[in-house]
Amino acid sequence: MGDYEFSLRHASVREGEWAGFMPARQGLGGVAGLGARPYRRWRPWIPSATDPNNLAAGSWGAWQWQIDAALLDGLVGTAGAPPLDGRTAADMRADLLAFTDLPGMQLLDLDGAIYTVQMVGYTEQALEPFDARHPNGGWVAQITLVEL
Repeated sequence: MGDYEFSLRHASVREGEWAGFMPARQGLGGVAGLGARPYRRWRPWIPSATDPNNLAAGSWGAWQWQIDAALLDGLVGTAGAPPLDGRTAADMRADLLAFTDLPGMQLLDLDGAIYTVQMVGYTEQALEPFDARHPNGGWVAQITLVEL
C-alpha cells in the first residue's frame, strides 16, 4: 500500500488487502497528455429544504472525491521504484472494477486518513500502446467516491 498514493480495501477484493493506485497526473509513467487535475475532493454546501433562500441555514454534505487513476504498466511508486506488488495495468483495472458494485469500502486517501466510501461513478478511457515500456497501453479510470 505504501507504493501508491491512494488505496481501496474491501474483504471481497484481493483477499481484503489494500489495492493501490496512482492519480493520472501529467507525465506519470512517461505518458504525455494525462490530466492536470487528477484528484479532487470536496464537500458540497446543501441548502436547507425548509429555507432554501437562506444559505446560512444549509449544512455541509458528505465528502466526495473524483480521481483519475492511471492504470499503466511500468509505474514508479512513491518510493521511486516500481511498486512491490508487481500488478500490471490489467491487474489494477480488474481490482478497480471489483470495487464498482460494492455498497462500501475503505479509502486510504492522499492525506493518510482512512474513510468509508462508496463508489458512485466509474468511467474509463483506453490508452493505445505508445512505446516499448507500455506495449499493452492502459487506461485512465475516473472514479467518483462519496463518504458514507
